[in-house]
Amino acid sequence: MGGWQNALDKIDVEREPRYEYTKQDCIGALQEAAEELGEDPTQHSYQRLDILPSAATIQSRFSSWKAAKAETDVIARSVRNWI
Repeated sequence: MGGWQNALDKIDVEREPRYEYTKQDCIGALQEAAEELGEDPTQHSYQRLDILPSAATIQSRFSSWKAAKAETDVIARSVRNWI
């Protein structure tokens, strides 16, 4: 069938609209989380904040959670706040 979404389309099933988040959306969300937490957000602490996009979406946009944080400069900004 070519995947779950294609199968649902073929049998005409109504489904929730899918939201596509860009890398920029993910970067903004990680920066927001770092500001709210006052530190480098872990996946667990990020999920507790209930910010969108989800941690899983962020991880899928980048090669890993660590790579996402490195690209957003979250780690460096968190360290600077302690200095």
